Amino acid sequence: MQKFNSKAKKATRVSLIEREVNGIPVLMTEFGYKTFTMVVKSLGYLTKKTSPTYFRTSGVMETLYGQPQVSVEYPQPSIKYIIDLYENCPNNGYENLIISPGLEMACYLGRVLNAPILPSQFIASAPDLRFVEERISTDNIYVVGYETDWPDLCVWIKPVNLGHLYAEIINQAKNVIIFGSNQGKGPIHGTSRIYSKGNISINGVDFHAKENSHYRALLDFPEKRGYCKTNDMIPHWEFSMEDEQILLLQKYCHERNINTATIHTGDWSCFIPAVSFAKLYEKNFLRPEGITFHNYWACHPYYEAEFLRIPVYNFQYGADTFLDHFRKWLNTIPFYEKTGEYLTSLGMIQQSISMDTASRFESWGFKTIYQTDRPYDVWQNNWDNFDDLKNPTREWIVPKLKEGSYNRKFKHFLTFEEVVSICQDVNKTDVFVSKS
Repeated sequence: MQKFNSKAKKATRVSLIEREVNGIPVLMTEFGYKTFTMVVKSLGYLTKKTSPTYFRTSGVMETLYGQPQVSVEYPQPSIKYIIDLYENCPNNGYENLIISPGLEMACYLGRVLNAPILPSQFIASAPDLRFVEERISTDNIYVVGYETDWPDLCVWIKPVNLGHLYAEIINQAKNVIIFGSNQGKGPIHGTSRIYSKGNISINGVDFHAKENSHYRALLDFPEKRGYCKTNDMIPHWEFSMEDEQILLLQKYCHERNINTATIHTGDWSCFIPAVSFAKLYEKNFLRPEGITFHNYWACHPYYEAEFLRIPVYNFQYGADTFLDHFRKWLNTIPFYEKTGEYLTSLGMIQQSISMDTASRFESWGFKTIYQTDRPYDVWQNNWDNFDDLKNPTREWIVPKLKEGSYNRKFKHFLTFEEVVSICQDVNKTDVFVSKS
């Protein structure tokens, strides 16, 4: 695998690690952050392999390995690399395709459609804003802010002309789903857009909500460089697509008679994976065998489908209206047995939603069969050689896959129309369909 030199200024391809652990194939991203992790999850279910969140050797993965620095060429090398990975998959003619930021929900839609996922953005780091300004390309939108995962500025690079970049795969598809966070719904986690000159924007944190945010405030707004402090209340910069990206992608597909569904999710979006998997099982005359609860990218769409789990993602479980609605929905599902898996530490879950999740689901009849004390499903170097097995993939999922040897083959996947219908029925979700 190619190693990344954090001091290099040239673009570097994203690394993919593949290894067997106890005979079970496991895929990992060495660096690349959420957007590439989403692709790795997609490759996992297309090739019947499982995937944890990240790989790291010590501390936080990105701090050690760094990220590709901003350059005019980036992210073109990563796009080619991702297309090559899909081209090497068996049966690489895909009827459906998803383009999305780094969202777990996209992973589950890909699973029920048996479809690959292409990222709508890429991520890089930069030592300062001048470094970004000197290397911008007019083909990209650059959103600059701070992440807690590495000390440099974090840069989300959003290519505008996604249709042409991904032409090799898009041109084979009949349907393209454009999937992202809601636009124009106000700040999430107290974030705000500080507009700038040209195609660079700076993200800061609402200072009144700073203590409740996962992100540090960008304190040194560089007004002298032409930036201003006008707030544009937009969704989280990691999970949103730019209007310009969406419009050009829709146009590209329309000109080639490719159907599109543009889906903007809200804070009830965790219903989408749950309902989609329930529909997948129903369509294949299978009964689900429990739930898998996870938080922050611990999703395992391949594993969960193999073991007939309903994926339960945490966004709104602290809200009574959501809990009541979700419980009523769960009561309509014909579970074969009710078991509960928790791939995120209960301490973290309770801190984020102020409730004992396992007790809540046990009171609903879901007996706990696994829970972890690790905050994330991050793979630590040499966990496959030593006894520290607390990582959920290493401790639980690999043994379960080995024990089950299911290699389940679904005879029927969901259709484009069925996914559109599911999303249309989810509260705070907007769907715009264009048929060829």
